[in-house]
Amino acid sequence: MALILTMTFFFIFVTLVFVSVTVFFPEWMGITGAKAKAIIAAQQEESSKNSLTNEQAHEPEVAKIPQEQIESKDPSSPSENSQS
Repeated sequence: MALILTMTFFFIFVTLVFVSVTVFFPEWMGITGAKAKAIIAAQQEESSKNSLTNEQAHEPEVAKIPQEQIESKDPSSPSENSQS
């Protein structure tokens, strides 16, 4: 009988601890609370503002060759950049 009462008390205690932690610290239990949702929204806005700037800043400069020059090259002739 003592074992049953001890296990019941332990179960109730652990359940109360879990509920209180869930209410006061929902992020610890994997629950996204209002505060976390606000932080996520702010980070998404910030990243969307910076994504275009970052893409432009890190985009490598590539020489643009007009299509006419590409089509007019003879594939059998050696490349101008080849080293012999």
